[in-house]
Amino acid sequence: MCIHGSCGVPLTMGLHDGNTSDSVANRGHLSKLGALLPAPDDVTVVADCKLVDGETLGLLTGSGFHFVSLVPKTFNVRGELIDEIWSHAPDVADWPILATKPGAKKADPMRHYRGMSRTGAFNVAFPAPSPDESPVESLELFRCLVVHSEDLEARFDSSIDGKLEREAAKLQKTHKRLLAEEYACAADAEQAVGPLVRKLKWHAASVTVEERQVVEKRSKRGRPRKDAPPPETRTVYVPQVHLVRDNEVIARARRHASCFVLVTDWSTEEWDDERVLSEYRYQSLIEGHTGFRWLKGPAAVAPVFLDTPSRIRALGFIFMVALMVRNYIQFTLRAAMKDRGQGILHPFRKRPDDNLTTEMALVWFEGVIATSLRQPGGPWVRQLPKLPEPALEVLELLDISADVFRVPPRRTENGRAGP
Repeated sequence: MCIHGSCGVPLTMGLHDGNTSDSVANRGHLSKLGALLPAPDDVTVVADCKLVDGETLGLLTGSGFHFVSLVPKTFNVRGELIDEIWSHAPDVADWPILATKPGAKKADPMRHYRGMSRTGAFNVAFPAPSPDESPVESLELFRCLVVHSEDLEARFDSSIDGKLEREAAKLQKTHKRLLAEEYACAADAEQAVGPLVRKLKWHAASVTVEERQVVEKRSKRGRPRKDAPPPETRTVYVPQVHLVRDNEVIARARRHASCFVLVTDWSTEEWDDERVLSEYRYQSLIEGHTGFRWLKGPAAVAPVFLDTPSRIRALGFIFMVALMVRNYIQFTLRAAMKDRGQGILHPFRKRPDDNLTTEMALVWFEGVIATSLRQPGGPWVRQLPKLPEPALEVLELLDISADVFRVPPRRTENGRAGP
């Protein structure tokens, strides 16, 4: 789904098989947008990391779209850029502040986003000039914005102790199995734990080999004779693994976990770093209350059993139209309230609110019913509903006349409501 950034109105949508690649679906949406929107040079596509692949980047730039997207963690250029920024400015306090947001609680300090721009190289596959030719591949340079998030840093700090404990517990469990083995020499013992140690991510390990004397079992059962020779012994070697927290690896992982990298074709002269980050943060609209979260909400009817792809597409289309109407009402209502500088009474908080959702605004219309009565042989008489004052304000801000509840619809000869 593609949503207009400022008001959340869906522009294009598609329903696909669950195995459809996100990259393939994205390219289909971009093709639709190219035919739908005028002046593509004025359009910026903001998306998640699935937008960043060679073929999609080629389609974007070839269609004249600008873009802002997240560089996937699997791209080597992401780690290289983060390391470059940290080596240039080891103290994150020296990074420019790009945005702030309040903490989870009122007493929490403000959270900061800091970052700097660098240039990164990406493989781009431009569309083939003709169907018989292959895509034109080249290495293109794009502007990349490395952003440090205090929230991501705090999330890593809160999880690292658990990761250390789990890794140590896993090693101890495996090491017990190794202790049951007997190794004939120290080299064999060290070699046995070598693969285990190499898999460690958060610890540095030192391996020592302990030499032990093992008494061989007698060949016969029962008490040995008095003149029997003493039992034979043999030397075995047991590996011991000592774990130490690898602070250097943890510090590097912390730097990478606390940062994300955005890629865009906008130059720093056209869009500064603050603008790039701000536009990317609007990408949450498509997952938030103006997008998939609303579609997946409790208002959906469930269970619904649809047996054919055409019926699934039809239901998806109805959902998308409903989302379009809902988002349009919300955007228009909020803009009108801000223009007049006064909100509408919230139905539950009982105080004016200039940021009402569509759902909260429509609460004022619950129970509003217009009925029409007719005595035998007489005319239709309409009983007017009593609209509360906030409902009248909603209609006024949406430029809808209250007469839609008061004037009876024109009726046809069979008594049904006409257009």
